[in-house]
Amino acid sequence: ASILTICALATLCGAKGTRAIAEFAEYLNATQLRLLRCYYSKKKKRYIPPSEPTIRRVLQLVSAEEFDKEVAAWLAQQDDVSGRLAVDGKTVKKARSKDGQALHLLSTVTHESARLVAQRPVDEKSNEIKALRPMLQDVALDGTVVTADAMHAQQDAARFLVQEKGADYFFSLKGNQFSVREAAARRLERSFPPSTGSAGKD
Repeated sequence: ASILTICALATLCGAKGTRAIAEFAEYLNATQLRLLRCYYSKKKKRYIPPSEPTIRRVLQLVSAEEFDKEVAAWLAQQDDVSGRLAVDGKTVKKARSKDGQALHLLSTVTHESARLVAQRPVDEKSNEIKALRPMLQDVALDGTVVTADAMHAQQDAARFLVQEKGADYFFSLKGNQFSVREAAARRLERSFPPSTGSAGKD
């Protein structure tokens, strides 16, 4: 817990990589090391910051999925999930999966505070569409509006959110869903502008 907290603090301060995190730890004073519950050396009579190899070993041993769940659960206690959630995928800069491929994450954040609610790595041989359901499976979404880009404008995703999770959705429409986009455009043409007198009929 001590080392993971130091990693989080160092990352917030701009550290990138285990060497930078170790350097950050070296600058912590005795009071900070004590409050972070670092190792106390009876021989040296002082608190010892974790070394770079120690930090690296701990990060390799910790399950990223379990760590995500713990952090998300703690954040949920600080900020209400209700309201609107945004789903989006990004490739993490300089991060690599075990097979050496660039790490791509699908994430869900709150619109109001941009708090991370859930995230899931996208398998190299898959895509964001298939990662949506497992990412949100355990998230309470009753009464929540989930927004996502055109990639997620899929019937399965819509049914999952509405029928299984009790949420509403707002998906963008582009060329990947041409027929649905055309149908939406026709409905909008009949409803706007208000001066036509047809607004609200659909």
